[in-house]
Amino acid sequence: MSTVIDPERRTWLGVGVHGIGLLFSVLGVGLAYLVSSTDFERRNAKNALNWHIPFFIAWNGSAVVAFIGVGLASAGTAGSVVPRLLILLGLVGFLLLGIANLVVCFVATGKALDGDSWEYPLVPELV
Repeated sequence: MSTVIDPERRTWLGVGVHGIGLLFSVLGVGLAYLVSSTDFERRNAKNALNWHIPFFIAWNGSAVVAFIGVGLASAGTAGSVVPRLLILLGLVGFLLLGIANLVVCFVATGKALDGDSWEYPLVPELV
């Protein structure tokens, strides 16, 4: 569900929170949510936070998988396919999550420029 507001009531923070999420992830968006003073800012920050919390968890999960693969490979199981597969899965996870984050943050920023508070797809409402 999206809510369109009067373009005169848009604020820099309401539009820029999605870019802040690209640069500073959960910490930046959470801080923007705490300091938001208008309904437009709060709705956009809430939507961005609902995206960046699961994204942060998935991104770190990919890192854990890749590091487990590196750890297994350095522990002497280099001949095994499992460490290589884990490293590959972690790196593919990084790539796909990074592309998805870029796309949805740019779409959300564009919608916010139009005065719309767009809810990110496929994420639960956590905030």
